[in-house]
Amino acid sequence: TSAVGETVGSGGILLPKKDLAIAAETCALVTERPALRKALIAAGYARVADFDADAVADRTKKALGLA
Repeated sequence: TSAVGETVGSGGILLPKKDLAIAAETCALVTERPALRKALIAAGYARVADFDADAVADRTKKALGLA
């Protein structure tokens, strides 16, 4: 298995299988719904912030009991 879902979080839409029709419909959905598109973009930026080097270092220190 992969960690794509955990990595993407709410910053994207995961497709259930490799299917061109589903991918096209999902792209159309995001294109046609500005509020959804804006929400995904905002969630993506928030998710990227979770991977900031300082944030990752802090979580690692806490997990190791060093903070």
